[in-house]
Amino acid sequence: MHRQLYLILAIVLLFSASAGIACSGGGGDDDDDDAADDDSDDDDDDTDDDTGDDDDDDGADDDTGDDDDDASMCLISDYTIDTGCDDSADGCILVTYTEDGKELTYTQDIGCDGPSPGDSCTSNEYNAAGWRTNHYVDKDCDGNVDGCGTTTFDGDGIPVAYEYSEDCSDTLSYCETMKYNSKGLVTYRELDYGCDGLDECAHYAYNAAGQETQVNYDTDCDDTNNRCITTEYDADGHMVSSKYDQGCDSINNAGDYCDSFTTDARGATLQTNRDKLCDGVGAGDTCVELTFDEDGNFLSFEQDMDCNGSVESCVDVEFDC
Repeated sequence: MHRQLYLILAIVLLFSASAGIACSGGGGDDDDDDAADDDSDDDDDDTDDDTGDDDDDDGADDDTGDDDDDASMCLISDYTIDTGCDDSADGCILVTYTEDGKELTYTQDIGCDGPSPGDSCTSNEYNAAGWRTNHYVDKDCDGNVDGCGTTTFDGDGIPVAYEYSEDCSDTLSYCETMKYNSKGLVTYRELDYGCDGLDECAHYAYNAAGQETQVNYDTDCDDTNNRCITTEYDADGHMVSSKYDQGCDSINNAGDYCDSFTTDARGATLQTNRDKLCDGVGAGDTCVELTFDEDGNFLSFEQDMDCNGSVESCVDVEFDC
């Protein structure tokens, strides 16, 4: 049940963020998952307790270098997850922010019943430049910090490394280093689970607009790509498709999937279909629909696990504007 809730949340966070939520009618985030990223939805080793995104955060903050005004954002403060769409709250996510819109605290409350084993609370600290400097994890939301993450910066104040300890000691459980291009977009990451030798390297490519188009993951860093993600955009810069290729061989293997996206004029994702094996949407695949108000604020999410018209999971949100 916990994993199902986290997966649902990951999808919601990904596509609600794509809307460019703003009180004044749809802003727009011009940073594109560069290293200055504090997404709450990655599928890393849970060192920073981010759930659902296949690229590893470096612990550096989100939104540094954006052209929009974070202070004007309508930020989602409360997610309520209903896995059966039966008006029963199965999971709640509570988020608080800094004055400039950066994630300050993040609480996963399974059952929406307050702090209990299995829940997770995280908090962040930032420097004057807006980069995340420290990340803290309280695994049961009991007020005791269990894990600590720290970002290291170069002489120009750019984050170049992230280290995480599961018990806030000198014993590290996750280490990461990163490199950037001249636009400040991350181009290379080295991931070390256990901090005992490289486990994976990731290479990133972008289009002229700075949107991520390719991510290649190289297990063991032996110059052989093992997982590849290719993303395409339309002429307006809206994401239209993404393919996850296990083996990077362009053959539809078990584990491969293709995502397609339908967006509105603002670029907000209205519908996404996940086609497992990339062989046509059907049984075993997933279809998602999202709704927004007239100002572009994300309102609700419905997930159809077999794309057969029967909705199995719903999410509602509340805003802090």
